[in-house]
Parts: sequence; C-alpha cells; structure tokens
Amino acid sequence: ITKTRMGGSFVKPIYAADASQFVIQAEETDIDENDIPLKVPAVIKNIFIDGLCKTKNVLIANQLSDLFKAKTFSDIMTEAHLGKLKLERLGIFSTIDVLVDVSEDSHGDAFDVHYIVKEKRRFSMNIGTSIGANEGGMTMNANINNIRGYGETLKSGLSFGTRVSSAYEFAYIKPFSNDSDKKFTIRLIKSMEDKSQSLYNENTKGAGFDFQIPSALGVHVFGLDFMCRENLINLEAPFSVRENAGHSLKSSIKHTLTSDGRDDWIFPSSGHLVKHSVEYSGIGGNVKSIKSDLELQINKEIIPNVVVSCSFQGGVVRSLTSDLLLINDRLFLGGPVSIRGFAMRGIGRHDGQASLGGEKYWASGLHLYTPLPFRPGQGGFGDLFRLHLFFNAGSLSDFNTCFRDFISKPRYSYGLGVMIMLGAVARLEINYCIPKNAQAGDVINNGLQVGVGMSFL
Repeated sequence: ITKTRMGGSFVKPIYAADASQFVIQAEETDIDENDIPLKVPAVIKNIFIDGLCKTKNVLIANQLSDLFKAKTFSDIMTEAHLGKLKLERLGIFSTIDVLVDVSEDSHGDAFDVHYIVKEKRRFSMNIGTSIGANEGGMTMNANINNIRGYGETLKSGLSFGTRVSSAYEFAYIKPFSNDSDKKFTIRLIKSMEDKSQSLYNENTKGAGFDFQIPSALGVHVFGLDFMCRENLINLEAPFSVRENAGHSLKSSIKHTLTSDGRDDWIFPSSGHLVKHSVEYSGIGGNVKSIKSDLELQINKEIIPNVVVSCSFQGGVVRSLTSDLLLINDRLFLGGPVSIRGFAMRGIGRHDGQASLGGEKYWASGLHLYTPLPFRPGQGGFGDLFRLHLFFNAGSLSDFNTCFRDFISKPRYSYGLGVMIMLGAVARLEINYCIPKNAQAGDVINNGLQVGVGMSFL
C-alpha cells in the first residue's frame, strides 16, 4: 500500500480482487465533522474506477484527487462532474460514466463515486476530409494511444489537398500526469504547399517542440521549430519572386497565448477570443526576423437569435538584418476568409500576377448573423444555416510606406450571404461581395465568392 498526501487528506490506492478496478480510499481519521456544513453534510469516502487495463493508476489518481475536498453533497456532484471532464481531456477513454452512491458502512453522510470507463483501442486509423483556410483535402491518420499508460499518443498523418499537395506529420504528445491540460509535443513534418498566388511552391521539412500550459489568462504554447524550406519557382514568375528561389534554414522560438470564451466556434452568439503570437527567428540558420500577430473577436446577441460580431486582426514582421525578408516570411491579406471581395492574397503589391505581400497589416470586420427567414427546419437541419451581413476593412504595406495612408486609406468591402456549418468544425460561406477603394495591384473578386475554413475575420 502506497500512501500519499492529496488535497489535505491522506489517500491510499488499493487494488480490488478484480484487476481492472482501481480504488482510491480516504482514511476516516481525516474527516473532521466540525468542518462540514451542517445543512448538507457529505464527504467522499471511496472513488472506484472500473475498466482500467493499460492506464496507470497514478495518472487517474492525479486527475481525481480534488474530489476528496468536497464538504457538501453539492460539492460532490460538482467535483464528480469536473473529474469526468478531466478524464475526458486525457483523450484515452471512449466512454466515461459516473455513479454517486451512499457508502455501505456510512451513516448517510459519506458517499462513493464510481467511474466506469472504457479505454480506447491501442491502435486506431481513420480516413476523412480536412478543411483549412479556403482549402480542402483528404487525410489518413494512424494513432497509437496510451502507449505507456500515462496518456501518451503517437500520431501519424498523411494528407493531400487543394493547396497543400502533400503533407506528412508524426507527433508524440505527452500530457503531464498531474495536469492533463499541460502537454509536451514533438513533431516531425514534411509538406509541399502550393503558393500559386505568388507563383511558387514551398517544400518544407523539419521538426518542432511545443509545450502547452493553461493559466488564468488563457492557454500558453511555447514552441521551438527547426525548418528547412525550399522554394520551387514557377516558370512564369518575375524576378522579384525568382530571387527567393532555393533553400533556407529557419530556426525559431515562439509563444502563443489564446483566451477563447466563445460559446461556439462556428456560430458564436456570445463570448470573446483573444489570440497573440510572437516568433523570433535567428537562433540558427539564415533567416533572422521577428514576427507578431494579434487576433480579437467579441460576439453579442442583441435580440434573440440575432448576433453582432466585431473582429480585428493585425500583424508585423521585420527582418533583423539588412537582407530583405524572404517571400515565405512576408504577410498576406485578402480572400474569402479575411477581406471578402478580394482574391486570395489579392491585397497589396504585385509584380505581374505574383502577390509579394507586405511587412505589416491590419484587418477588421463587423458582422450581423441571423437565422433563415421563417426559421425552416428549426431545431434540426435549419440550425446549420445563418444569414450573414458584413463589412470588412484592412490594409497591407511595407514599413517604408506612409503610415497615414496605411491607416486612413484602407480597402473595404461589404455584402451579404449564407453560412453553412460543416460538421461542427468548420463553415462554408457563400457571399455576394462589393469591394471598394481597391488600389493599384489589388486583385478584386466582385460578386459571388465562396469560402470555407475554421477561422474567419
């Protein structure tokens, strides 16, 4: 018997006759009746977990130790539900059921909590479709789940798409045993991406490390990437693109903070999104730059089923040497998922048909979402649709251009359309767009425009 200190109570894990059952038991001597509220006195005496095979007991004990802090029956029900959510976030169980019952040898004020779990298969494979920023593709994934019993996952993926012609990725994900929201990830990737708007293809190989930490402000992700990139230039590309041909080695450290309080990712009716990222490149290789991006969004239901959404995006990238930024590292703007009414990468300086991007940008949006008229299919198929009125504005330029023009002379567009939810993970927009204030070199898309993605301006 191993005895450890957890949450102010001595907790000792013991094994039942059934090897698949793991019991966490609190010693009776730690229950102080004077600390229990008189109205609804209740404590947890035992926690039973049925169905464990590969999973280590210590991983489960760390997720459920807070249950012994409960002092009332309300606390017990709340902590039992939170414990289920913690187990779900481990990603190693296919089903989790919870049962709260009176402990057999108590006087009605002590309870047992039973978790009945079913572990996922060790090996899993799936073939499906993926959706990105106005692109679609086919994916094939194979996973090895819960490798050593501590919630680790080894993932491998192969994808083919409209913009990413092929991509391979291997990832090892390890959650921390005392907090499943903290995760360490190692990635190996190889991809070929179509940058046809800039008349080149990008071939990337590399490795990355990510460390995810939740906090009161949001979720922090610290990363370290080592990437070898090769630009394959199209035959009709101008010299301004051809001078970016060849190999580049980029080593970077980055930090991303995300605070997402929206009630829904696809059709939010309330809540906010704050996302900030900063990337420093220069710890190795021949790419030396610093880049920062900010994304803000707020949603408010002004009358039942009518939602107003305001959003803002902005970013800068700067070379830390006298060399010009490679086209891979520059910023781009325009398209059905950003400034609608303009082509993908259609805003900013062009050389012939090639978009050259910029070093700074900002974009904002004002949106009004409503259900379909007369609410056909309410409560069912009709809830997958929304009507959409929008106004977008933004600007993209280099640092050597006039800052006043960058702020006061934006491109903008307005229009209306229909949004369709795709599998609760993405949405399709069919909009009629009217672009305005286009400048020399911009590529507009006046009229009907279709966009699909997970994140929109």
